[in-house]
Amino acid sequence: MLSRRTGFLLLALSVGALSAAPDHDASRVSAGDFTVAATERGFVILYRGETVCLGSYVNGFRPGYKGTLVSSGEGWKTGTVSRSEEGRTITLQAAFPEGTLTYSAMVSEAGVRVTARVSLAEGAAVGPVEYAAFQLPPSLTERATVEVVNAAGMVTDSLPVPSVGKRGAMAGSGEALVFKTPAMNLTVSSASPLGLYPFDARVAQYGTQQGLWAFGSIPLTPGRESASVVELQVAPPDPTPVVGTITLAPGVRATAVATVADPTARERLAADEIAAYLKRITGKELTRTEVAGEVVLEGVIAVGTLATDAGLIAPDELKKVRPDGYVVRAAAGRVAVCGWRDLGTVYGAYALLQHLGVRFYAPGCEVVPTVRDLTLEPFELAAKPAYELRVVTGDLKLGHTPSADLGNPREIGEAGNVVHSAEYLAPYEKYGETHPEYFALQKDGQRLHHRPNETRFDVHLCLSNPEVRALSAERLLALIEKQKDRTFFGVSQGDGFAWCECKACKALDAVPGVDMTDRLLDYVNVVAREVAVKYPDKRILTLAYTNATSPPPTKVLPEANVRVQYCPYPRRTNCQSHDFTCEQNQQGFADLTGWIAKCPDNLYIFDYSRGYKIWYEPFGSFYAMKRKLDLYAAHGIRGLYYCGVPTNFRDLFVFVQSKLQWAPKADAEALIDEFMAAYYGKAAAPVRAYFDFLHRQVEERHVHQMCEGANPGLVSAEYADTALELFAKAEAAAAGDRPSLYRVRAEKFCVLYADLNERNPVQANLAVGKDTFARRLAEFLQLGRTMRIGSLGRRDDGPVSDWLYKVARIRTQTNPWYADPLVDRLLDDPAGTLAAEEQLGAQTKTAGGWLVLLDGFRGCLGPQEYSNDCPPRRAVWIYGKNTKTPAMWAQLHLDSAPTRQARLVLTAQDDDKPGAVELFVTLNGREVFRGPNPFKERGWSTTEFPLPAGVLRQGENEIRFATLADSVAPDAGWFMMAECKVLFE
Repeated sequence: MLSRRTGFLLLALSVGALSAAPDHDASRVSAGDFTVAATERGFVILYRGETVCLGSYVNGFRPGYKGTLVSSGEGWKTGTVSRSEEGRTITLQAAFPEGTLTYSAMVSEAGVRVTARVSLAEGAAVGPVEYAAFQLPPSLTERATVEVVNAAGMVTDSLPVPSVGKRGAMAGSGEALVFKTPAMNLTVSSASPLGLYPFDARVAQYGTQQGLWAFGSIPLTPGRESASVVELQVAPPDPTPVVGTITLAPGVRATAVATVADPTARERLAADEIAAYLKRITGKELTRTEVAGEVVLEGVIAVGTLATDAGLIAPDELKKVRPDGYVVRAAAGRVAVCGWRDLGTVYGAYALLQHLGVRFYAPGCEVVPTVRDLTLEPFELAAKPAYELRVVTGDLKLGHTPSADLGNPREIGEAGNVVHSAEYLAPYEKYGETHPEYFALQKDGQRLHHRPNETRFDVHLCLSNPEVRALSAERLLALIEKQKDRTFFGVSQGDGFAWCECKACKALDAVPGVDMTDRLLDYVNVVAREVAVKYPDKRILTLAYTNATSPPPTKVLPEANVRVQYCPYPRRTNCQSHDFTCEQNQQGFADLTGWIAKCPDNLYIFDYSRGYKIWYEPFGSFYAMKRKLDLYAAHGIRGLYYCGVPTNFRDLFVFVQSKLQWAPKADAEALIDEFMAAYYGKAAAPVRAYFDFLHRQVEERHVHQMCEGANPGLVSAEYADTALELFAKAEAAAAGDRPSLYRVRAEKFCVLYADLNERNPVQANLAVGKDTFARRLAEFLQLGRTMRIGSLGRRDDGPVSDWLYKVARIRTQTNPWYADPLVDRLLDDPAGTLAAEEQLGAQTKTAGGWLVLLDGFRGCLGPQEYSNDCPPRRAVWIYGKNTKTPAMWAQLHLDSAPTRQARLVLTAQDDDKPGAVELFVTLNGREVFRGPNPFKERGWSTTEFPLPAGVLRQGENEIRFATLADSVAPDAGWFMMAECKVLFE
């Protein structure tokens, strides 16, 4: 072992001299082609004598970067470095005032594995954590490509390394990064809960550490150890592809993909995509060029306005496909691609590629044919989407409207968005104090203002105020001026229900303070008329949303440049798993037909196809949305904005819906089959069987699912058994196909979630044995870890740790949850771990006996703090016999049968209604108490009950509480307990 205080030999050596260091050096290890040296710059790695990693570092900061908790840089100076006996692992151990760092590199013939373990003291304040796992030198990454690979083994991002460095993340994170260089392919992969992304550090501020970094952040939790394992492997470079040919009939070799000299960003994207995919198809790299004149030579693919400048596509042809359509033509040794606007040019580029056999199904799922010698015979393509607004996920390959076509105040540093724009049009933070009259008068007589402890603040305006109208128009024009290339801009109220109650606003309503559609349209029209004068091509989006503005107008119709997005939203449209024929959607259908009758040319749809509260419940909206699209298309509605898409079968939903937005009469069933064959491979048949089963269940059992609430009920025990059997077949079919297997399991994850959520030991309604429940929970957690699931739902429904407590009374302590050691134990021994955790949470010693912990009770509601007319205490409670929670029970484990008299001591309270709730208390099936409970109302009281002699036994003892009568109201007939003890004389 070598102390840094006594000197670090390698500090005197250059990186190039590492190979000359003696084998006994504690700071250097080798195996096969790899050498690793520990320096103050971190782990330096050589492969066959060439430096492939300049160093590495781990820094855990305090909040706001105000000091460090742990730092490998400091650790190299003050810690100790050792080498393992077999000579393959270097380990740095360093102590800091609030934590420790163990940082090691293990070398093998296959590569280098680096492990960072950080332990923080209880109470340590944790801020950002930076982990540069491997720092690749700039010389190595010249003319390189970086690929980001996800847990399914799919490449989610592939981008060339720019010739000039620009500090920052180059792409999103993944499970692995592949740096494809001319000399070698370097793969950096995470073997722990750590996402990696490529970070461009080729700038002067990083000095000798300049390069491309594999970067991430280790999740640190005070009082616990966090570990990260990252591996580096080297492989030969990709083989030089066979270069084929591209021929443009009649026999002209393709040479270039060209645009005008100053193309728009979208024209450049279209040309780049054509060139890139043609290279993937044939191996032939066409020159990317810009043409200053109007002449396009033979062998050129002309993209964008160059095609019209050269007369290859006529302007009249493009008028027929406006606003977002395209024309593609191959003739006379040339190809032309152009849209009525540049967005259509991008769609045209992808249409050309699809004509050549490319298929775009989802991110990471494409089919690109390989053709040695490709010939483009003469052909023509012309298409435009049936809907002029198509907001789904922004995927241009699927023909979506991109976010860059929507006005966005946030991109100019302001609040607000295209959906709820009031906070941009009249910013509360700017005008709230100086002009309170700009904002909605509330029912309490005050203008809109921040309230103590509010969790959200929705800006609502006084829409009748002339100054608000003038200000809104002025600010919208300012936004358009900065985003002139965009089409759609929002003018709408804030979310929520804080509408203005002033007389002038109510005077605009059809029903004052109730039906406010006319009020909103009157305001929107004023702004829209101002916009139309200067920007007649822009479209103003507003909302027909909630009870306030869902009813069609009675006095005011929208201006020609206004598009009203009707929102089939609860409570007027309560069921999203069925279409408008559902009895729960009749009011919404009446609203929609009213809007169609009054302003059919101004109507778009803002629709809801998923659950927002719980994200991973199977949600059966696919065919409901298909039938809705049929209805929308039949009535000439021309815009669709999806407020999210379902989690289950997400990519299938997006693909089919996207195709129907361009061609409403397309065969949806054929599209489903095509997608599944590409996406699930050999597992397509059993996955299709599950997909059909899901939607049959929704229809046959009349399962109503809504977007704004939890949706239990679809996944019954029988449903779960059938679905899991189908998934077992799908997994077997997908064996050996990593992407398909991952996708199958992503759907299985949703079924497991609903099954575990609805039937678990805490609710005491298991339909399977405890061991089966434990195995399903472990599989769910394994899949969640693989998928990097961060949250299960919105707000309080999101944290996985809280959900684990709700279904199994276990709780992780580490963020992210899947890095917690408890998860590892569960995966290794599901049933044993759950049993051990259950006993830990069931009881604890107290003076004179045992405290039965509230966490150990099953069948009840809670534990949760209760403070209504009483001191706040954590409690559990049950309701009457006619409810889902008529009883609760817990286990008390005793190592031996007691010989002394025992008593049950409870602190509890009766419900807050007249009369005492009748209660039945048993111990191991023997009656302890029956009758009206003796506890007081609206407060806590303590009562003792003697336990029958000999009833307590060695091992498990069940204490059970049950009500004896029905609850006559939802808030009546309950019994609540804050403490339960078993004490001995």
